[in-house]
Amino acid sequence: MINLRRGTPGQVPPPVDDIAALASHAERAGVDQALKYSFVGTAETVQRALQRFTDTVKPDELMLTGLFYDYDARLRSFEVAAQVCSTIAPR
Repeated sequence: MINLRRGTPGQVPPPVDDIAALASHAERAGVDQALKYSFVGTAETVQRALQRFTDTVKPDELMLTGLFYDYDARLRSFEVAAQVCSTIAPR
């Protein structure tokens, strides 16, 4: 995400142990703001958080995205997201 904000998109790099060594405080704060409405965890945790979000914001649509280094993790994440989204009830 920091590479995108720096204007240097490309393949997602491998995870790092210390992001503070690679990104400034301002860059990390910008990423934190961009990820303000991220939902992470088990399917149940994500479902509850996403339902609260949709109940509060009442969006017309949801767009899901994910930046993953590991292809299998990305695939699994979208499988869980599809499962969760099928349970979200508009209110």
